[in-house]
Amino acid sequence: MLRQGFSAAEIAESIEKGSFPIPEEPLVEPNPPTETEDYFDAINDVPEDTSITDALTDEDKLYLRMKWGKAYKPDEWVQLEKLYSDMMSSYDI
Repeated sequence: MLRQGFSAAEIAESIEKGSFPIPEEPLVEPNPPTETEDYFDAINDVPEDTSITDALTDEDKLYLRMKWGKAYKPDEWVQLEKLYSDMMSSYDI
């Protein structure tokens, strides 16, 4: 209700009554985005580190593909595995 422009007194009154007013105008973001942005473009533009993928054996690649899925690249499997092992060592899971 604050984002819709209601005051604290109006909000408290609505809570007491148990009824909430429907705004006459639709809620508009104060700063709407000016252009659409694909957040995955930045990820896809990162060059693949071949030194990491060259060090993986076929068994390693098979294990990582089965664990993390075919949607990721081999260097992303290594990053996911590192993140996972860091999380396991940092937190009591």
